[in-house]
Amino acid sequence: MAISVPIVGGEQAGAVSSDYFIVNDDLFDLDGKVTFGCTSLCTQGPAPLAGAAVDITGSTASQTLATNEDGKYSTALPRGSYEVSSGEDDLRFDPDTRSVDLDQDTSGVDFGACGNLDLDSRQPRRARQPQPQRCRIPIMIGGGGEKKTLRLVALYADESNLICRPSEVTRKLDALAGHCPSVGRDRAEVVVSLLASCCIAPTHEQAVAEADAYLAARGIHVSSLNEAEADQIRSQIVLGDPDEVGEIFSSRKIDGVDGFTVNSPANGHIEGRVELLGEVLRKVVDI
Repeated sequence: MAISVPIVGGEQAGAVSSDYFIVNDDLFDLDGKVTFGCTSLCTQGPAPLAGAAVDITGSTASQTLATNEDGKYSTALPRGSYEVSSGEDDLRFDPDTRSVDLDQDTSGVDFGACGNLDLDSRQPRRARQPQPQRCRIPIMIGGGGEKKTLRLVALYADESNLICRPSEVTRKLDALAGHCPSVGRDRAEVVVSLLASCCIAPTHEQAVAEADAYLAARGIHVSSLNEAEADQIRSQIVLGDPDEVGEIFSSRKIDGVDGFTVNSPANGHIEGRVELLGEVLRKVVDI
């Protein structure tokens, strides 16, 4: 902010300063006060400077204001970059937004080059306060609807978690690949995972027993069914020892599938089961 040094009663003022702050809103309120202190006549310290012309020049708006009796000025500005100045004298005042809190009085700051106010940010400028780090949260969309869900994946998602039968995966991938060009998206940008339920244990017998116990607790008594019926129900989940589970997931790791999203409601609470599943899947997806 460039402020000229006024002449008061024939004496040149010894210092000129201005304080202001920016309010975070649809319009930014730029409020300030111009003060001065004289080497001889003004011995009581900084005093308000009334009638001082304050020029605001920016990329989106320009104004000229006059300070009132209290030396204050106020205006609303749209977002943009602005230079605030007063007069054309060589002696200039720089509030320097990098080192001065904008919500505090800047009187007494050393004179320097003209300062620029950057109002491009929606956040109020606060010197010595780090700006919050902004990051984009990745979006996963789960489902398999070929007309609506996978089109939403193409439009917005970072990852598609396909929920479908293994026999349907190729068709779902083709549907997703068809939607991407129509919305200007590269299919390669979308990570695809398959949803599966799994019950893994060190042995096949343990895995079957733990899966059957889970089903029985929910009213499905597999042991009372014939072998064909029992196998049909158990086939709804990936079931077995590490070798069996690895083989099933490997058969589902086709081109276009990057990984798996797996739930283990039957035995995930048993110590070591999730770790065992992780070891198997790490080999399948080669990470």
